[in-house]
Amino acid sequence: MKHKLGDIDRINHIVDSIEKIEKILEGVSMRILSQIMKKALLLKDCC
Repeated sequence: MKHKLGDIDRINHIVDSIEKIEKILEGVSMRILSQIMKKALLLKDCC
């Protein structure tokens, strides 16, 4: 999906997205994140 954003707008969009992801993952350890990702990949492969 291509967005028609200028360079500055695209960079701002990426930074905003990263900040949102950081807020979601705040307090989540790498071990827990790894377990979540493994489960997601298993579900993706089986369905």
